[in-house]
Amino acid sequence: MRNLAQDIYSSVASGRLKEPFSAADVRRACPSCAPKTPSTFLPKHRVGNPGGETELFKRMPDGRYRTIPRGWREWSKATGQPIPPGR
Repeated sequence: MRNLAQDIYSSVASGRLKEPFSAADVRRACPSCAPKTPSTFLPKHRVGNPGGETELFKRMPDGRYRTIPRGWREWSKATGQPIPPGR
């Protein structure tokens, strides 16, 4: 699964995957992954996941996801954007 996380982050960085994104968007941007994988991978690695898995994505109120910049875990309720550490 590490490769899928890398593929998602690099797809966002290259502009191939726009944020916020859905599992269907990930399938289109990362066609080498198994069809159902994004649907389970994204919630499994969301902020606050119940399994204690690595938090890689923030789930937005509309059900889509955003990547999390390294070291940023706080989110502005007003903008839906990450707040840098120490602010």
